[in-house]
Amino acid sequence: MSARIYRAPEGLQFDGITVERGRRKLVTDADFTAPAGQVTALVGPNGSGKSTLLKTAYRLVRPDFGTVRLDGEDLWQMPRRQAARQIAVMAQESQTVVDSAGMGQSVLDIVLMARSVHHSGFSPDTDADLSTVVNSLETVQAGHLADRGFTELSGGEKQRVLLARALAQGAGTLLLDEPTNHLDIAFQMELLHIVRELGLTAIVALHDLNLALAYCDYAAVLSSGRLIDHGPVNQVLTEAQVRTAFGVRASTMTLSGGQQTRLAFQRLEH
Repeated sequence: MSARIYRAPEGLQFDGITVERGRRKLVTDADFTAPAGQVTALVGPNGSGKSTLLKTAYRLVRPDFGTVRLDGEDLWQMPRRQAARQIAVMAQESQTVVDSAGMGQSVLDIVLMARSVHHSGFSPDTDADLSTVVNSLETVQAGHLADRGFTELSGGEKQRVLLARALAQGAGTLLLDEPTNHLDIAFQMELLHIVRELGLTAIVALHDLNLALAYCDYAAVLSSGRLIDHGPVNQVLTEAQVRTAFGVRASTMTLSGGQQTRLAFQRLEH
């Protein structure tokens, strides 16, 4: 199925992105725009290329072909510090990296590290930096954790702090790679509600299609490294598309007087 053409005037654009490893293509000719100021769900089965595509946007994996643009500007041509000021990331490996780097450090110190992209050399943190960090912790309801050691926190608490760290970076674009993994249902919903209320340009890689329907404005669907559809979330996450991408039967349900859509799933009979 060809992808429906959907373009936003601004946002994060993946223009014909292809990523290869040897003879294997992890992502093939991905082409869509995550609209500015909206939340885009990036969905697809395991191994579909979601994480790889996101990594091309936060400059961990360089595309073999194609261009990633932010509001029209080539991200890979920007100085690294400039790109970091514009795009913040909460990746699957973030907790491991911060755990290793944060031995003995407080939550406040861990989040304060995000402000380094706004300084040159070893210039000291400012009162404005500290205020930004405190506000970010409060936004994710983690202000009470400021003096705790990061490695002492529970998994859910660490996720809150990592989101605060991404927010403290002060970027207008936020990338989240499976941020709800290993979280209880209440905090999954809370985290995505926070992201939605921020008003930033955000792309969230998700497994749960109903979370995408509940909290995202747009969706892009990957299957075997190829983009098979993208556009407004309710037009993309349909019964037919779910069957094509995920190999399951989906049934649509409406909630709240027909204003919200959810999906129920059944295994396909062979």
